[in-house]
Amino acid sequence: MGIFFSRLILFCIFLSNVTFGQEKSWVNRQNRFWADAGLAIVKNNNLATNTSLNYQRNNLIFTGQYLQNDEMLSGSFPVEESKEVALMSGLANRYKYFTVVLQAGPHLQSGIKRGKFINRTVGEYGYDYYESDPYKNKLGLTTQIQGFINMKYVGLGGKIFSSINQKSTFWGFGVNIFLGKLR
Repeated sequence: MGIFFSRLILFCIFLSNVTFGQEKSWVNRQNRFWADAGLAIVKNNNLATNTSLNYQRNNLIFTGQYLQNDEMLSGSFPVEESKEVALMSGLANRYKYFTVVLQAGPHLQSGIKRGKFINRTVGEYGYDYYESDPYKNKLGLTTQIQGFINMKYVGLGGKIFSSINQKSTFWGFGVNIFLGKLR
């Protein structure tokens, strides 16, 4: 996990405004507003869906995001899941048809984890049963890097993200579609 975050920090430094000295003045840019939604693969082959609203003013970007992470094909009950709401801010570098965004911010997360082992059923479709361990409103940190190709009002891109929390920490990558004022 430490290697992942050290590479994430190096990538952020690489994409900073200092690296791109030929960029036009950020003072002349207009405000942008868009929504995005997408699917992601999370560690352990879980599936996540996310939606967010974004507002960009000059190089600063502010985002409100909802992310739901559901376990797939585990063979265990209960199925682990988490839902989180995050408020992030960061920097956005916009080029003619491409945008790179680096963000971080706090989140509240609720979900279900598996507790103590109860029993195992034997047979062709055997399952493991555990106690249910629900949790609510755990505070954590969300980080993400996203890049997308933008036309005037539609964009397509991807993101790498992490959710750091006392109960359920995970990371993943996904594909999103962007709609709104992108250029």
